[in-house]
Amino acid sequence: MMTYDEILQLILAAGSDSLHVFGGLYEGGYRCQQVPYEISSAINVLQDREYHSYIEIGAAAGGTTRFLTDCIKIGDVAIIDDNQHSGHTLRCGNLNALKNTGNLREWVGNSHSLECKQFLQYYNHTFDFALIDGDHCYSGVKQDIELLLPYLENNAVVMLHDTDVVPDIRILFAEMREGLFPQLTFLFNFVNAQSPNCGLGAFINKLES
Repeated sequence: MMTYDEILQLILAAGSDSLHVFGGLYEGGYRCQQVPYEISSAINVLQDREYHSYIEIGAAAGGTTRFLTDCIKIGDVAIIDDNQHSGHTLRCGNLNALKNTGNLREWVGNSHSLECKQFLQYYNHTFDFALIDGDHCYSGVKQDIELLLPYLENNAVVMLHDTDVVPDIRILFAEMREGLFPQLTFLFNFVNAQSPNCGLGAFINKLES
């Protein structure tokens, strides 16, 4: 396994989508939309497992997906994105460069739509790692969690972005820690001590035996 410092150096070298919003060394490369301290700390916790199936809602340029698969052993990858972010045109290049992965599925559209639910039903796949970084309003993030819950395996990791910087997500995240979704057990919440910060938190899906 890599050390935290090794992971941090990799994310700094990979490139940032915005130095102002996320920090980093330069804009470009993967165009990753993550604060280096936060994503490095999360990977440092999560890298001791292998994940057979990962899903991400809200991928933009796909930089986070690419960086996660650089550092963690991940099998199949599924992406749900509405292509409203200007960086979506770069996603193909990032997804074509994924490492340590199996099959790739990508669905473009609104994650709250009937068509998205049908995509997941047709895909008929379960996941042990999920990242939700799409709609940033309270009801939208809650809907995305509810969308994925039936497809999450026991002990699946559910990671949320912007748990500190976006008020609606901060409120929802606090409610989740208090038991809003009883099957989700708090794992971590990494927030950079100084600006820039976004907040990257996670829960473990604990199904009843």
